[in-house]
Amino acid sequence: EAVLQPCGWLSVYMGVPLSTERELCFRNLDGTLELYEECTTQGGMLRTVVENTSLSSLNGTTILAFQVEAFLDDRPLLKMKTVFGYFDVEAMAQQAGLPTEKAERKQLSEPSDLTFDLTTRPAQFFGKPLGMADAELRLLDRISGYWPQGGATGLGRVRGEKHVHASDWFFKAHFFQDPVQPGSLGLEVMLQLLKFYMLQEGLAAGIAAPRFEPLALNTPITWRYRGQVTPDNKLIQVVLDVTERGRDKRGVMAKATATLWCDGLKIYDAVNIGLRIVSGDE
Repeated sequence: EAVLQPCGWLSVYMGVPLSTERELCFRNLDGTLELYEECTTQGGMLRTVVENTSLSSLNGTTILAFQVEAFLDDRPLLKMKTVFGYFDVEAMAQQAGLPTEKAERKQLSEPSDLTFDLTTRPAQFFGKPLGMADAELRLLDRISGYWPQGGATGLGRVRGEKHVHASDWFFKAHFFQDPVQPGSLGLEVMLQLLKFYMLQEGLAAGIAAPRFEPLALNTPITWRYRGQVTPDNKLIQVVLDVTERGRDKRGVMAKATATLWCDGLKIYDAVNIGLRIVSGDE
C-alpha cells in the first residue's frame, strides 16, 4: 500500500482529476510485484520512485500505467508494474467482475468435512512460535472449506470467508468520502489462507524458531482487481489453490493461485502468491 499511494499522488500532480467536472473514483486495476528484502522496523528509510509509463482516456475513464521501484536506504526493496484507473461514480456502480466459469462458482458452496472458526483463535493457528495474523489484521472469520488433495495440482484447496461490516477499520481510512476495502488487503487475506494451509500441513516441522516471510522473496506476484468491497456488501469469500510446495535454501515455500468473491461476484484474482517459512535464528 505504501508504494502504491505515490502513483495516486503523481496522477494528481499530472492534473488527471482536473480533466472533468464529474466526481471520480481512483482504483488500482492490476500489477506485478517482486519483493527483494523484508521491510522491518529496523529497515531504514523507505523511498519510492514512480514513473508514469502510459495514459489513455475514453468516455470519462482514464487509465494510467506506472513503473515503481522502492528502496530501503539505498538497497533495492521491490520492483512493480501497476495500472490504475479514474472512473466516474456511475461506472463504478456497474461492476462486471472477472470472467467466471461454472466450476469456480460451485467451489463457493462445495461442502467440506473440515472447517474452523477463526474468531475463537484456535491455538494451532494463533499460538507460538508461528501463527496467523491477529487482532485488526485478522481478515478471515472462518475457514469454510479445506480439501487437502484438492485443486488442479492435487496439493490442496482452501476456502475462507469474512462478513463485511460498515464499521470495519479500513473503511474509515480508504478513501476519503469513498470508503472501499484496499485491494492490498485482498491480497493479504489470500496470504492468510496460505498461512493456514502451511500451518495445517505442518510445514514448519524441523525449522528452528520458525517465522513467515511477509511475502516470498524474489517471487513475482501478479493480481487483477475488477470490483470493490464497500460497506454495503455482506460477504467476502476467498478460494485458494496450492500450485507448488517444497524447500529451498531459505526454508519451506508454498505457492498458490487465488480468487476473491464479494457477494457472489468474482472481483480479484492473483497468481504465484508465495510464502516461505524461515528460521528466526537467521
